Amino acid sequence: MAPSESGEGRPTRAQLVRARCYDRLVRRADPHWEGPVRGRLLGGLTGRVLDVGAGTGKSLADLAGAGHVTAVEPAPGRRALLAERARAAPVPVEVADADAEDLPYPDASFDAVCCVLMLCSVGDPARTLAEIRRVLVPGGTLAFIEHVREEEPGARARVQRAVAPLQRLLLGCDLRRRTEEAIGAAGFAVEEITRNRPFGPLAPSQPIIVGRASAPR
Repeated sequence: MAPSESGEGRPTRAQLVRARCYDRLVRRADPHWEGPVRGRLLGGLTGRVLDVGAGTGKSLADLAGAGHVTAVEPAPGRRALLAERARAAPVPVEVADADAEDLPYPDASFDAVCCVLMLCSVGDPARTLAEIRRVLVPGGTLAFIEHVREEEPGARARVQRAVAPLQRLLLGCDLRRRTEEAIGAAGFAVEEITRNRPFGPLAPSQPIIVGRASAPR
């Protein structure tokens, strides 16, 4: 399906290079764990779906059950790759330049929202979740895959704490956010959630929570 696109400006060559490097990095996990998990989580989403922080578009193929997808991504290089992938998506896709903390959509615009490794990188997770709640219809679904703070004391927590500043500097994401608590504090009712450690005992981007929550009715 051909996408429509909003937002001004073409990415620079450097932005495209960084986006392609990012794309190769994040796709390394797909065959081993994230791809199948993402497919199961997002495959059942229907109606109007908002993909927040859609990156380079790795989730688009999993949203085949949606009636229409709006994919928002503020980084120009990633958004350019996202637009390319949107053309091959199984559903109509609108690609937009938008910030997760200030979504340019009316209240109750979407039946479902998906966040895949996105809430770790926004400046204000509480504001982002408030915006997601605002644009969801009452009872709408928030589907999420997010790495979170290691709460169990021991070697895993020490490794994560040591690596966190470098991860923030290089990839722009915070390894130690309490995202499950933030989702609840935003007023969502968590309906299902699992905590996963798929990448070995000391990988710092773990645990990863996978689940669904519903917006208040």
